[in-house]
Amino acid sequence: MGKTKKLLDDLSEEDINKELFSRPDDDEYHYEEWLKSDDYQDMVNEEFDRARPKYSDIQVDNAIKEAFASIMLPMEEIGIDVYEKLFREKFFENIQ
Repeated sequence: MGKTKKLLDDLSEEDINKELFSRPDDDEYHYEEWLKSDDYQDMVNEEFDRARPKYSDIQVDNAIKEAFASIMLPMEEIGIDVYEKLFREKFFENIQ
């Protein structure tokens, strides 16, 4: 507290008010500049790319069908864990 009081003693009331009330304008200015920057555009484009589906519904549906058709062993015989691994492998082979 003593260090803060020492800093404030060196400033006049006008200087303190200027610092307190000019900061939002400064932040607003920097925010507006950031909105115009290439970094902002890159960030927005990256967000759009992450939200955009990578594969169409038809591609996913076909990959599921092919994965089921390519596994010849019944799930009861090999167990659900092995069947899931095989299914994932075949699915990702077919989706690309």
